[in-house]
Amino acid sequence: QLQGAGWHGQRCCLAEPKINEQFHAMPVIHFLPMIIASSTVEGAAAASGDVFCRLPLYRTTSRSAECTAGTWQRSSPGFVANLWFKSGDRTAEAWHLAGVEIFYVV
Repeated sequence: QLQGAGWHGQRCCLAEPKINEQFHAMPVIHFLPMIIASSTVEGAAAASGDVFCRLPLYRTTSRSAECTAGTWQRSSPGFVANLWFKSGDRTAEAWHLAGVEIFYVV
């Protein structure tokens, strides 16, 4: 589930959330674990002309007092990884300020 944003299925990018919609269902995401440098993601984004946004993936919606929306602390309870998504019509900073996060459901 995506919190704080919607998903544009045809463009495969973040989108404005619908009014009064806190969570948005995401399509199934298949992961291929690998370690890449941020510069690699930024280089791929520059080559494609797209703007990418780094979002935290959590396994729970609960947060500790020291972790607020928009901060990506690996010590946060339930933190799994950072994921990169196309920003769509907003800047990456706008999505970060909105506190957009992703939660997985098992």
